[in-house]
Amino acid sequence: MTLLALLFSIEVARAENVRVVVIVSATNSITDISSVDLRAIYLGAVTRWPTRRAILPIILTTKSRETPVFIRRIIRMSDLDYAQHWIGVVFRGQAASAPLVASSVDEAARFVSAHPEAIAVVGGIPKEKGVRVLTVDLKSHDAPDYPLRW
Repeated sequence: MTLLALLFSIEVARAENVRVVVIVSATNSITDISSVDLRAIYLGAVTRWPTRRAILPIILTTKSRETPVFIRRIIRMSDLDYAQHWIGVVFRGQAASAPLVASSVDEAARFVSAHPEAIAVVGGIPKEKGVRVLTVDLKSHDAPDYPLRW
């Protein structure tokens, strides 16, 4: 029984060794986002940039390591609750659609690069030249106290 508990705790620790970065198009003027605003965007409460352009949020598939942790830690919901939340948001007309789902960091980065109004939460720094990694709560992704590292 002790071995099972140890293996479980190792698996939980591995699952929580996650860092998420937020990217936007290099043409977007934003350089920092607060974790509060990030949560509001991914809940559909904030749908427009300060320029009044519609925000296009992108998230990686829930099969990625990072997305379930992001949803649990920042959104503070389970995957299922998050999906149901977005069904309600779209049904009530509060947003045109749920966040777009990308199958990889590279796919998300290519989309963000081509769409200045897009924002994506991804695991890892993309190779795409047309994107910018945002600071979050004024912290760089490599800072020891970066808020999207668990």
